[in-house]
Amino acid sequence: MGRPPAEIAADEGSPARSTGQSERSHAPSVGETTPSRSAGGALVWLIPRQHGAWSILLIGYLIGVLAADGQGGPAPWMVLVSALAGFLGQHATVTALRVRPPQRRSAAVAALGLNGLSLGLLAVLIFVYDIRPLLPVVAAGAGPAALSLLVQHRHRDRTAWGELIGVLGLSSVVPVAAVSRTGTLGPASLGLWLLALLYFSGSVFHVRLLVRNWRARREPFAQRLRAGWASVAYHCAALLVVAGLSAVGWAPPWAAAALVPVTVKALGALRPGGDAPPVIRTLGFIELGHSLVFAGLVVMAYRVGPGL
Repeated sequence: MGRPPAEIAADEGSPARSTGQSERSHAPSVGETTPSRSAGGALVWLIPRQHGAWSILLIGYLIGVLAADGQGGPAPWMVLVSALAGFLGQHATVTALRVRPPQRRSAAVAALGLNGLSLGLLAVLIFVYDIRPLLPVVAAGAGPAALSLLVQHRHRDRTAWGELIGVLGLSSVVPVAAVSRTGTLGPASLGLWLLALLYFSGSVFHVRLLVRNWRARREPFAQRLRAGWASVAYHCAALLVVAGLSAVGWAPPWAAAALVPVTVKALGALRPGGDAPPVIRTLGFIELGHSLVFAGLVVMAYRVGPGL
């Protein structure tokens, strides 16, 4: 599912290394295992140390469930378990492909079990609970998930396009959660997915600016703009896209307001920066806070407006 944007670490010569901390010591790639584990922590490798990815998955689920006005029951909870099992299953799959043969068997067994649980729950929702609109949504999310698995296996998940593929796969939990409540798939559900996807993808551009180009923030405005124009242009374009979604009825009238705080954040990144690189952990907490604010604004927009 890709590396989380808030944990994009730098390559050789990056600020993360200049502070004496390598990327791997901070946030290892999905599927990365640490050879030396104590016996008591034998199953630690099952849990991805990808805080940004966890944020996208869980906050995306909350957005889908809370923005949708529909039935309760076990279906949304089954989606949550399926999403968690799928996320852990993909991590176990990558681990099985990367580790040495003695450890590969346990990782492969975990991958089969977790992925089977995820797909099994989705099959129950579609064919037993008769939520047939989930079928095209799950099929649409399967492509990015498989592509993300390939990207991670080839160690390309630290690239910008690898990050965006990961975000696309993780954000598919939004329409799945929404459809599990409403039982229908329409423009409003797709608009909600696109809104969440635009927000989470913006973190890729913003965090790469702060982490990889932090030295440019000490330079004159022209150089800061040259380094940060992609992030600013993306966030402004995302605002226009969501306004267009509202105009055609795919989103509530005030949906674009949910992107205003992060657009201001992107513009604020053009201000002069300090002499030290950002602390990755602090940056992750800031991104988490913005994600919670975004989720709250989206839920209010859908609850006050036409909704799903």
